[in-house]
Amino acid sequence: MTTTGDPAGSAGAAVGGRLARAAMFAAALLAVHVCFASTRAGREIDDASIDAFSWARDQGALPLFQLREAVPLALLLAVVAAAVVALTRRRVRQVLAAAALLGGVYVLSAVLKRMLVLAGAGIGGEGIGGEPAGSFPSGHTALALAAVVALTWLLPRRALRLVTLGGAALSVFTAIASVAAFAHRGSDVVGGALLVGAVAALLCSHEPAATAGHRDLGPGVLALVSAGMSAAMLLVAMSRAGSDIAGPLVLGLTLATTGAVGAVLWEAVPRQNPSSTRRITVG
Repeated sequence: MTTTGDPAGSAGAAVGGRLARAAMFAAALLAVHVCFASTRAGREIDDASIDAFSWARDQGALPLFQLREAVPLALLLAVVAAAVVALTRRRVRQVLAAAALLGGVYVLSAVLKRMLVLAGAGIGGEGIGGEPAGSFPSGHTALALAAVVALTWLLPRRALRLVTLGGAALSVFTAIASVAAFAHRGSDVVGGALLVGAVAALLCSHEPAATAGHRDLGPGVLALVSAGMSAAMLLVAMSRAGSDIAGPLVLGLTLATTGAVGAVLWEAVPRQNPSSTRRITVG
């Protein structure tokens, strides 16, 4: 005799799973901010992450890093084009999910920045160049990565590998370029990536059979590891106080950013297997 599962129970498990993953990304986001905004050492190292790229200005490489302005725009234009094609194929759900992701990331990024300005809880209450604190999280990084995720939802499965790898590289470049261009600190760009993970986790759900048990929390665990890399960057730099810490800072920032971007893509990119039970939902 065959039995059927409880649809209500399955739906509840799916919602619980994505809430748990979103909470882990949010916890990682909070951990990064607290680590670098609430401690004197963290603030000093976060400021030093900008100075670590002073060579960009000295060697005339700064114009290259100004491309951070163009990358998110180009990716957003690609999303618009992909959404138009998806609508012609009646893939309305995917288009709505992509719009919800981009809109949610944009709004939450702006709200978080405004809240930190009002609370005076930014980097020592003061932003880059003495302006009011309001650079956390990085909107450029968040929008670039959110656009990459949206593209993986809208484009055909055969394009997933190219879009994922290329998009990951562009997202990490945007993050590092934002610091090198003296527009953001290290914690800002890692936070921007983790914000995308939290929003994407709410929109992209798994059937319970898709990933069983602890494996379903893998992306969230990787996000927390990324936050740990940020902390490791802090500790390594602190241990070398008084010496040249530019190298460890650049390496630590690159690892932390790559870890955060990887966590988001692991969470949000659909499986290439056509029989995958991963699905994109809104609400």
